[in-house]
Amino acid sequence: MFVVLIMLVGYAGAESTDSTQDELTEDEYYFPDYGTNTFETLKVESNVVETRGDVPEIKEDKEKIEWLNTLKDCIHISESELHPYMKEYGGPLVGFGTNYGGYLFVEFDPELDKNIDADTTEKFYNIINSHATKEGISDIPVVFRIGEKEVLESRSSYWRPIIGGIKITDLLTTDSTICFTAVDDDGNEGFVMAGHAAVDAENYGG
Repeated sequence: MFVVLIMLVGYAGAESTDSTQDELTEDEYYFPDYGTNTFETLKVESNVVETRGDVPEIKEDKEKIEWLNTLKDCIHISESELHPYMKEYGGPLVGFGTNYGGYLFVEFDPELDKNIDADTTEKFYNIINSHATKEGISDIPVVFRIGEKEVLESRSSYWRPIIGGIKITDLLTTDSTICFTAVDDDGNEGFVMAGHAAVDAENYGG
């Protein structure tokens, strides 16, 4: 069995997965209003460090999907420059990607909460914005925020929402992660995973 999950997020972090090989479709999501009020609402959230750029005024869901796919392309081509700054390499980032609200996000290690200054956000914004400009987008919207602190007490700790997951490795594809268990319409039990993790869906499941 193979169940495909497409998420509107990017690399690493509890909410993040790679969706670069899947296109978004209109009937899968509920979209909030897109426009200048998007960032005004986010600014009151305690984990938001800074917002940059502008979320365009978009009314139609079809156009919102096109915009999200454009954002996804921009973060994808920025990934090679952002990835070396991930926490696993000694950097300050724990995630980055696309949010269905019409903007990109860059997430910082919560342990660095007091050490994130304007120069830091400027550096990462310039990386993303430079690639966006080449794609014909100016003032690309990006939210810089602090990630949530996650403490694992044991291998059997119960977490909702789930953090982490089982690594999937295939010699012919990129690494991925099992997201969560699921049951399809016929009652078959399996795992939800990203589409890019499989070369042939028939090779996976039970």
